[in-house]
Amino acid sequence: MGAYRRKYTREFKIEMVESSLQGHTILEVAKNNDLSPGLITRWKRHYLDGKFHGNSTSDIARSMSHAPTSVDRYIRDFERVKMLNLKGMSQSEISYITSLSESLVIEYIKIIKEQMLKN
Repeated sequence: MGAYRRKYTREFKIEMVESSLQGHTILEVAKNNDLSPGLITRWKRHYLDGKFHGNSTSDIARSMSHAPTSVDRYIRDFERVKMLNLKGMSQSEISYITSLSESLVIEYIKIIKEQMLKN
């Protein structure tokens, strides 16, 4: 007899991923919610690829006239800036750690603040 597979809502997956992006480790989130860390890692990859928000990397790349690898890099950079900003690091520290220009870090932080106001 086959194993029972639980179904998770899109909202639940996003909540788990965002928890891991806001300073909790994937292991903590997994243990607290009786999930596999590998499952959260997969959801996180899908989240960063835009699949939970209805846009795949290739859709975004096509609409912005950028290469999919560039879009992936932008998303990764944004998430790194977001995590470091939430940890209370200054713009110059984030710039140094990520090797991104300070002006780009400032733009990402503006977007982060806009997202926080919406939520």
